[in-house]
Amino acid sequence: GPRQAPPAFGNDPLGDANPPGLLRTLIYPRPVQIIQLPDRVVQLFEYGHFWRTIWTDGRAVPEDQGPYWYGYSVGTWAGDTLMVQTVGLDARAWLDEWGTPFSDEAKITERWRKVDANTVQMTITVDDPRTYAKPWPSDPRTLRLQPKGSPNGEILEVIFAPVDEKEFNERVRNPAGGRGN
Repeated sequence: GPRQAPPAFGNDPLGDANPPGLLRTLIYPRPVQIIQLPDRVVQLFEYGHFWRTIWTDGRAVPEDQGPYWYGYSVGTWAGDTLMVQTVGLDARAWLDEWGTPFSDEAKITERWRKVDANTVQMTITVDDPRTYAKPWPSDPRTLRLQPKGSPNGEILEVIFAPVDEKEFNERVRNPAGGRGN
């Protein structure tokens, strides 16, 4: 991608233990726990051990919010589909692991559709007129309910700590890129 460099040069924001940001978290294939409350939906992500609130209490998407690593999200129900609008994203994050950029004008639309009792499908549309000529949708991501009692049925603690990234850089990234400690 346009901002990616060899791992040894460490320009990926994750290399300094920064949060991955909303888009990268949504597309990473790790478990997410979804909790529906009367006025919001809370998502707990195993990847980075982050949470996110999607307000479903009727509020409008604010004009001027953020920047936040996970943006400001408002959702509405259309039948069995949760439509989520997110604004106020911090453009220092990457869209994906290849360094794909987006600007602070990006507006993200997610469609979370219940396929059956155990399956949800999510599609993301990126609308960023400063960076892209037209809005574009992602491929669908399918999430399946983990059976109770299964080893994968719990959200694990997966945290990017600076001390761990430093050790990984010294042990793996730097030697792989021909850089000494």
